[in-house]
Amino acid sequence: MNYQITADEQERFHIEFSDDVVNVVGLRMAPDALEPELQNGQWLILAFAVWDAKDRPAIEVACRIAASLEATRVAVRPFELPDEFATWAPELADHEITVAVSESRSEVGTEVSIVTMSDDHPMWLLFRGGQMVRASIGIRTFEEVTNFISAPLG
Repeated sequence: MNYQITADEQERFHIEFSDDVVNVVGLRMAPDALEPELQNGQWLILAFAVWDAKDRPAIEVACRIAASLEATRVAVRPFELPDEFATWAPELADHEITVAVSESRSEVGTEVSIVTMSDDHPMWLLFRGGQMVRASIGIRTFEEVTNFISAPLG
């Protein structure tokens, strides 16, 4: 699984996958609206905190899901702040993410450590026909995400 995270001229991060990753689309953070291609069919969208390395294994899980479940299309979106969801997943715009910052100074310089709660991101979002029908937040295994997708709505 090969991907690259870059920023555009508006300083919005974007994830791009290499050609060998199938059935998965990389998205830009903080879009102005839900992308037209996500308005049709069933999509699993993984929203990961671009600043938290603990979210990166979720990208691999999303790619495995894409390779295993052809009926479900998969998209991956980086985010920095929860208010970015307001334009495309307003149900999550008020989601709180706990961040603890510790700073230490030494003769060499300053070291900053950012710690977050493991249950407030990444976000696994199931969309059907452009509407979010289910959300699961936190680190999940391949099996957990597969069960999340296939569980009956209710």
